[in-house]
Amino acid sequence: MHGHGFPRRLSVADYNLVVLAGRLTCDPELKYTENEGTPFTKLTLAISRVATDADGSFQKSVTHVDVAVWKHQAELCCQYTKRGSHILVSGFLELLRWTDKDGAKQSKLRVRAQRIQFLDKSSAPCEPPAAEAAAS
Repeated sequence: MHGHGFPRRLSVADYNLVVLAGRLTCDPELKYTENEGTPFTKLTLAISRVATDADGSFQKSVTHVDVAVWKHQAELCCQYTKRGSHILVSGFLELLRWTDKDGAKQSKLRVRAQRIQFLDKSSAPCEPPAAEAAAS
């Protein structure tokens, strides 16, 4: 034991969970992977935030977040959402790495959706259940 009754090396589990609500910036487009034909779509979620600055005035900012959606939930997103649709996304962060055409290494974080919930009342004629799928 090391001070305060805690072991010297305390093992803490890693935790990667993202929950976001926002609006789609464009209509989702269903695509398929070349090798296996797995359906997917890429969404960009606009998330607004209002804060007060030092003089008390309101400042609005918008953060754009890329979201990858796979399999059946990608199909549901393409069927029931469009630009401006309000959705709730839960998933995890994943790091993409690649080398660009000039040979420079690039990287980007995006959210890998595990669950998407349609928040607009008019998203679907018969409110489908929230889109869920195991992360692939």
